[in-house]
Amino acid sequence: MRSLEKRLAIAAALLPSCPAAALQVDVNPAMYARAEDQERVRLMETPCTEADLNRRCYRLNGDLIPYPPCAYSDGENGMGFLQVDICYKMEPPRRFKGVWTNAFEGQTFMPEASEEIPWLQATAHKPSVQEHLERALAFNIWIDVSRVGLEDRFKLEGQKVMIEFIGRKTQYPGNYGHMGVSANLIIVDKLISAKVQP
Repeated sequence: MRSLEKRLAIAAALLPSCPAAALQVDVNPAMYARAEDQERVRLMETPCTEADLNRRCYRLNGDLIPYPPCAYSDGENGMGFLQVDICYKMEPPRRFKGVWTNAFEGQTFMPEASEEIPWLQATAHKPSVQEHLERALAFNIWIDVSRVGLEDRFKLEGQKVMIEFIGRKTQYPGNYGHMGVSANLIIVDKLISAKVQP
């Protein structure tokens, strides 16, 4: 099975059980906090052998598949995944302020004083769909509000919230958030304020 097909098969198999960040395998070993996960990235293209079963690889529909970074066997249910701040290297905590837009299966955080979203700016040429997607991904910041209970307070589709908080951002760009569509992720550790914008 070719590399892309293999990764898509892994993602499809894991979809019901894993956090969104785990669906994409980021190929930069330095971004992972644990040496074990760094090694998994380096060995993703190395075929598994029977000796690797239940250590580096697992069996799926008869095939041996390498465990993705940050995954672990959780016994009877199959596979579990580490929390983002255990899986990835994080920057030290700091204060953030900006606009958080929460929408169905997607959201973005725009820090105060950010430039206009680059893929919405007028350009002299018409970029391809791929260029639009790459620019959008590079700009998008996903915030994890689960530790402060914000996910239930602001449920309206596309609602804009001015938010200030103490949080930790991932050190390296990657594929974070729902379906890996955000290049960066910030964990909200302490909420200072959150107010809907008119």
